[in-house]
Amino acid sequence: MDVFEDRLKLEGEYPLEVSLLDSLPTHGQLALSDNGNENFLKTSLIWHDPVEIDELDNIGLELKRQDLKISLLLDMVGELLVKQVQLPPVLGLTMNVSGMEYEGPESKYKIGNSVQVTLYIAPSFPRALKLFGEIVHSSNSKRIAIKFVGIGTGVKDRLEKIIFQNHRRTIALEHASEENREPESSS
Repeated sequence: MDVFEDRLKLEGEYPLEVSLLDSLPTHGQLALSDNGNENFLKTSLIWHDPVEIDELDNIGLELKRQDLKISLLLDMVGELLVKQVQLPPVLGLTMNVSGMEYEGPESKYKIGNSVQVTLYIAPSFPRALKLFGEIVHSSNSKRIAIKFVGIGTGVKDRLEKIIFQNHRRTIALEHASEENREPESSS
């Protein structure tokens, strides 16, 4: 089963913990967790969305100044919180709204195991997404694939937005680094 049937993926290193469960949570528990994840993602996206203004609008300029001050304070508070919270180890992962794959201890997991994924997708804002799923692949190369269950439309939409923003940022950085390279001289 391919957990990456969607086009875009988030790839990177994030604080991540995967815990074995005896069974998946009930539908009610999944809905409660999904609601918490949706609220967290909504807050995270608002925090990182820039304020769009008309440069000639004095009120808009003042709002942008206030937004920058609040963003600075939130970043500083986030740094303090990161020092207080014991984050799980940083692991390389590939993820989309359907599931994720990461490097993990192969002997610990078997296909069909139920798991809870605790993922700090915005490490500067130390609050975790808590996702649930089932192991769909555990290979000898230590790559473990998890198919998520119980994710609602709101969480999927916001995760897709984060994944898309990350994809855009990656492409922009690639273009910037290509532009900054000096052309090789042919001597």
